[in-house]
Amino acid sequence: MNQSQSQSQRPSVTTGRRVVLGGGVAGIGLLFAGPVAQAAPAGGALEVTPVGGTSWVATGPSAHVEVPEVLGARVRVRSGQVDAGSVVTVSWDHRVYDWTSPSLWGDDGSPVGVRLIGTLVRDDTGSTRARVRVTGPLVAGRSYVLALGARRSLRFPDDVVTDPLPLGVVVGDGGDSGARRTMSPTDTSSVALWGATVGVGWRPVRWGTGFHSWVPELVTVRAVGPGAVPAGSVVQVRLDARLVDAIAAESSDGSVLARSQRIGGGLVGLRWQLARALPAQQRVTARITSSPARPSGPLYGLQAPMVSCHAAGRSTGQRITGLESASRQDSAADPASAVLYGLDLAGAGRG
Repeated sequence: MNQSQSQSQRPSVTTGRRVVLGGGVAGIGLLFAGPVAQAAPAGGALEVTPVGGTSWVATGPSAHVEVPEVLGARVRVRSGQVDAGSVVTVSWDHRVYDWTSPSLWGDDGSPVGVRLIGTLVRDDTGSTRARVRVTGPLVAGRSYVLALGARRSLRFPDDVVTDPLPLGVVVGDGGDSGARRTMSPTDTSSVALWGATVGVGWRPVRWGTGFHSWVPELVTVRAVGPGAVPAGSVVQVRLDARLVDAIAAESSDGSVLARSQRIGGGLVGLRWQLARALPAQQRVTARITSSPARPSGPLYGLQAPMVSCHAAGRSTGQRITGLESASRQDSAADPASAVLYGLDLAGAGRG
């Protein structure tokens, strides 16, 4: 899903409170206990907020919610001190986040010691919990970032997370049961979930003595569903300008969809938009014609040919298939790459 901006609301929590960064399918919210006069044993008053941006997670065919990108939190010590040896408990949905070793950094870039206590624990709800001990003090007036992982790369067909569990952080013993309230939920979306894959028929281009590369000959976009690939979605082709002078895309009826132009960076490229929505499991194909540049010697630093498809604008419903683009890395364009890929190729490849 596309990344969106971080939430502007910043909940605060007195030490010993629970702050939940996230929520359920109805909308990921920030849940925390209200301020109290008496500080908990871990130290002075704290402000705990999400760290980094947020991104969309699909919860059904037509439902999405935003979750924090980072498994962790930013902790600002407003007064007092969080003593060395204090414990922070973090809980999360293993379907949403990948776990790594914990780290803690001050706002000046200096590391603070932190280590895992015991092993990860999963409770009856499916929430995974880790307890980490801070081995150095957190001092007043400073902010610290605790990170234990990041949002998983959720790809089709395993990119739908039903009823995602909240991301929770408890600083100290969490024993004070002060008032609790729910912040306004983060954005939700009801845009239909959709995805696309790109298939390419490649044609080899040979020149000089044993050099070759590839240019696309056919480009197919297929909708994986459940929603349609939106009208206006963009298909792009980019090739090294030393390999071809020009390219064009033609529809099945022979009409020209797009003609290439120099796009900088030593590339020739073209792009066209889908004229209408592409329903699930259907596909559309375009023929690519090209005029060779007729190189004669090695092309050092040849840029790999690339074909891709993406939404015209920000789309919270686009699912990551991992096949939104196709490329060829096996060009024999100079003496070094010819050692690896300098085969006597019989015909076009498929990708």
